[in-house]
Amino acid sequence: NSMEIITLLLFILIGTGITNLVVNATILDSLRDFMILKSEELDETFGELIESLLSCMMCAGFWLGALVSIFFPINFLAAGIIISLTSHFYSVLIGGFESFDNLSEAVIVENAEE
Repeated sequence: NSMEIITLLLFILIGTGITNLVVNATILDSLRDFMILKSEELDETFGELIESLLSCMMCAGFWLGALVSIFFPINFLAAGIIISLTSHFYSVLIGGFESFDNLSEAVIVENAEE
């Protein structure tokens, strides 16, 4: 059914987008730092867990996918796995583009110096 495919794609876009915001958005840096600091005050191990969760696309993706599944007709475990994997794929893809961009800039600078 085309509506189910659209719903799944919407779920993936929303879940992956939220995960990217939570893990990478510079506007949330101070909030992430605050949450890590406060969780470390409670317990050092808990602080390490929160820091790992907030800096890992797959980790955050799993839990945020499960949370977003509240609004979609999808099993929370499947939702967590789907968003975890798509978030990881997204971060690898973007990382690859950034590496290529850095490489191309280095080549341009090297050619300009010759």
